[in-house]
Amino acid sequence: MKLVLALTLLAGVQTTWAVRWRVGDQAPDLLLVATVLLGMRHGVADGAVIGFVLGFVRGALHGANLGSFLVSRCLAGALGGALAPAISHDHPLAPSLCVLLGAFAAEAVFFLMSPSPFMAWLGGTIIRSGVSAAVALPLHFVLAALQRNGAPDSGALLTLR
Repeated sequence: MKLVLALTLLAGVQTTWAVRWRVGDQAPDLLLVATVLLGMRHGVADGAVIGFVLGFVRGALHGANLGSFLVSRCLAGALGGALAPAISHDHPLAPSLCVLLGAFAAEAVFFLMSPSPFMAWLGGTIIRSGVSAAVALPLHFVLAALQRNGAPDSGALLTLR
């Protein structure tokens, strides 16, 4: 329940404060960051489900390209889950590097589904992925703390059987 409330708050922050944390004209995508980080903590399948839900929220907030948000965020969550076994969770840069890769992959899928001029997309993607990676570490600690307190011992966020 704490996680649901935190993600709802994060969606509000995405539309109010995060738009002010710009580098150039690119702001971090906090819901995408949360998708990758939760995918890292819960695996490929749960990461894809989380990506679907948060992609729906992001698409609804954006007001356009809902299908692109759904598919790209599913991929980002699943990628976070796939990267988790291959990285050292003790390394302080692991969350940021996974978010960087997940954000770039999500943006690439988004580009394929909703094309825009390539050079503008590439420049925006590099900056937006970097800004999202920069906010990954603080968000990683917040999400970990929320899930540690009162979370079931299994570590599973969802039961997909």
